[in-house]
Amino acid sequence: WGKEFIQSYNLLIIIAFGQFINISTGAGAKILMMCGFEKIQSKVSIFFLVFNIGISYILIRQYGALGAALAMSITIIGENITRLILAKLKVGIWTIPIFRKT
Repeated sequence: WGKEFIQSYNLLIIIAFGQFINISTGAGAKILMMCGFEKIQSKVSIFFLVFNIGISYILIRQYGALGAALAMSITIIGENITRLILAKLKVGIWTIPIFRKT
């Protein structure tokens, strides 16, 4: 679509991968909130907010826009995997269709 977009290709791939993990892990946050674990959900969100600020500061200083994309994707992946595991441990619901016993 234009040569000016070529430099953003890698950024888009990194961000898309983070979002793919986001939608692949299911509704862990909603399950935690609906089942009475709002405090745990809020603590996970606050932890990853602080984590994102820290890792963004480090990676953006070193890598610029690529660092921002990496920091965002790492945060999204970490937060969603944490919610996925907590939903299984606290509620007993595995929100993705893989690794399920049938």
